[in-house]
Amino acid sequence: MQNIYFGDKTILNWKTFSQWLILWGIVLGKYGELIALLLFLVISIFYFKRFYPLGKAIVFLILIGIVSLVQITKNNYEYEKFMQQISLISIYVICYAEFFQYQKENLTQLWDKYIKISFWVSIIGLIQFVVFYFTFVDIFDNGFGGEGRFIRIHSFFQEAGNLATFLTPCTAYILFSKEYRKKERKQSLIVLLTYLLTFTTIAYFIGVLIVLYKLLMKYNKLKYILIFPIIILSVNFLESSQSKEYDNKNFLDVIQLKLSQTINAFENFSPYDFEFLNASSYATLTNLWVAQNAPERFIGTGLGTHEISYERLYKSDYRLYGLNKDDAYSLITRIYSEFGLVGLIMFAFFLKKYYRKNNIVVQSLLFIFVSMGIRGGHYFAYGVIFFVFLFIYSAKNNIIYEKVS
Repeated sequence: MQNIYFGDKTILNWKTFSQWLILWGIVLGKYGELIALLLFLVISIFYFKRFYPLGKAIVFLILIGIVSLVQITKNNYEYEKFMQQISLISIYVICYAEFFQYQKENLTQLWDKYIKISFWVSIIGLIQFVVFYFTFVDIFDNGFGGEGRFIRIHSFFQEAGNLATFLTPCTAYILFSKEYRKKERKQSLIVLLTYLLTFTTIAYFIGVLIVLYKLLMKYNKLKYILIFPIIILSVNFLESSQSKEYDNKNFLDVIQLKLSQTINAFENFSPYDFEFLNASSYATLTNLWVAQNAPERFIGTGLGTHEISYERLYKSDYRLYGLNKDDAYSLITRIYSEFGLVGLIMFAFFLKKYYRKNNIVVQSLLFIFVSMGIRGGHYFAYGVIFFVFLFIYSAKNNIIYEKVS
């Protein structure tokens, strides 16, 4: 049974409605997403009397919890932030595990709805842009506005960067799928235009990566052509920076020495040196410095501890002090801070394990993790866990949509 009835009449199709429910919940922010997930779980359990086994999800949560508790205790960190984070992550993981078990035969429809919602979010974003241009009024005052006549489109989202990240898989899919571009030309143009009008560095950087990836997939021999300029530039760089300390060292030794010197140079800086930079660079580098200098770099300090490390290692009365200390401004930085080198290796293994060269949806989703890795350290804001599950289930079901074209 997948319909909800009132007497003998069907009110709605629950499989379809629950897809819209979760996706609009994500767009409306962390509270909207949490309410949507809890509503889905309650209706599934109490109306449909359905609850799928959660063996792997429970094992994952227990493992994260045990490792974090050991590390937090070992380093004498406070437990409050960990308890908050493990509680929320448990709710999100359990709800999404149930949702995707229920929807595993309907992933194509779920992806199509994500594309449609991306289009509607983009339409609203363009309306926001036009209204602000003529009236200087941001119709969504929940976010950060613009300067001058142009606003960085953020639509329902708090920041333009959040919107750009949410639209990343859709943008990649549009650029990858010739069939979709032909069928939905107007929709494709609107989403791509909105993505560009976020005016965010991360959007442009990821956009370039998507285009390069497409070229490499479409013209496989291009990667061999690109090897030569990379080698030439690398050799020139090494030769131009040769000094006596590099004499009598082979090529690999020079690379190793230069990498170690770069790391040491970064370690010799302090966050006080970054206070002269712009806000974005300041947030990026201070959080990275904290992650690098926090204890237990092999296995990390535990879930929810980056903020504690930040406050212990760096104190200042600078006006931007504490910027993004709760999420590290980058998922990679936060994983490194809280779970160390082991966490980074596991994150890379996760991407490698579920990557599918013949699945255009998986390929499109890959870029949202690249985007989040660079900018966006929240574990559950704006659908992070949703996209993790969609990535896994799309790969596991081996749905072949089409090749990059």
